[in-house]
Amino acid sequence: MIRSSDKIYFLLDEELYYTYNPVAKNNDTWPFHADQFLFLNVAMGGTLGGNIYPGFTASEMILDYVKVYE
Repeated sequence: MIRSSDKIYFLLDEELYYTYNPVAKNNDTWPFHADQFLFLNVAMGGTLGGNIYPGFTASEMILDYVKVYE
């Protein structure tokens, strides 16, 4: 998803699937004028995932999908 000031583009594997661009941008059709936040947490430790290598410093976080609820 790529959001600009007046459109939202939805892509999958860099292929455009949909562009959201309402003609009238108001609170009902374009609520994105306010700041938006998405928090992603990577919890580490405990016994569920096994031991953490003592020399670990960084890794890549790959997301399959993100669900947003109102």
